[in-house]
Amino acid sequence: MSTHLSDLELRRFAAGSLAADDLLRADDHLSECRDCRQRATVLTGAAATVDAFHAHLSVPATHLSEEELQLFVQGRLVGLQLDAATSHVNDCATCAQSVDDLRSWSGSPPRSRIRPIAIAAAVLIALLIPAAVWLAQITRHDVAPSLAGFDALAPAEQSQVRAALDAGAATLPSFMSEIAASREVLMGSRTTALDTFALTAPVGTATLSDRPVFEWQPLPGALDYVVSIFDERSNVIARSDAVMQARWTPSTPIPRGQTYVWQVAARRGSEFVTAPAAPAPLAKFHILDAHSADVVRQMEAQHPGSHVVLGILSMQAGLRDDAARHFRLVPPTDQGAEVAQRSLERLQALEHRQ
Repeated sequence: MSTHLSDLELRRFAAGSLAADDLLRADDHLSECRDCRQRATVLTGAAATVDAFHAHLSVPATHLSEEELQLFVQGRLVGLQLDAATSHVNDCATCAQSVDDLRSWSGSPPRSRIRPIAIAAAVLIALLIPAAVWLAQITRHDVAPSLAGFDALAPAEQSQVRAALDAGAATLPSFMSEIAASREVLMGSRTTALDTFALTAPVGTATLSDRPVFEWQPLPGALDYVVSIFDERSNVIARSDAVMQARWTPSTPIPRGQTYVWQVAARRGSEFVTAPAAPAPLAKFHILDAHSADVVRQMEAQHPGSHVVLGILSMQAGLRDDAARHFRLVPPTDQGAEVAQRSLERLQALEHRQ
């Protein structure tokens, strides 16, 4: 079997026509491969089945159809469909009587006669439930404000958000491990505690703007400051003139999609004090690529209350502070509250490791 299941293999899995060994291997692969589960959702109509099930639960049906009654009596409903039908029969005296009548006429077959196709379909539906249920929730008309705007995203961003909802938490980009956890020691002599000051932003995060505001703690007695920005090869990308306040904004954009290091040299009398100072870590930040920045900005402008979606997009882009802010604004009763909480825990764990 190839790295991913083919369309034919997915259809044969749902139909229960794979050989026993291949059926088990396909089942194992689907349990681990989100891409194949998403393809299976489309190929088998599983998402539509789950969406119909949600509608069935949310909008009380008058009665089960004749076909549904027959399938129920014959033991041919499985999984969510069986649960929905059982719940309805238990609550509906008319359908319960129809079930009793059908059973008295034809008898109810034992559950052992359920066909392999039903078993395979039930397994497939079970594997697809996390993504399909979330998809059903965020495409309904009564979608929570924290998930608004999902359907306006491009397919790639929809896939990213859906993957986070499916996994139960958002993830951080690969570059974050370098800029957030670095404990490199700056070259040069050590300074005493009285001679240090801290850089505050941007540090260990990505930025939306290609002209971010650089801020640091004032150094007592400092006359002015000079900010220097370096690329990963230690080339100077930008340098400020002497500024008297503890903040500076570059006059020209810094190239996007790259990670940078910055430092501040404070002039105090005849000496210069540079921060960060050893053994503090280098101050690193990443400027978001133009496409990712536009996606976040458009969502912020059009759906500012979509805190779950914005939190996921921000976290996956490395915008740590923005992600945390949005996740904290998700109310505990919101359908995305658990995802927000687990994502916040990941961000907090990152803070504790530094």
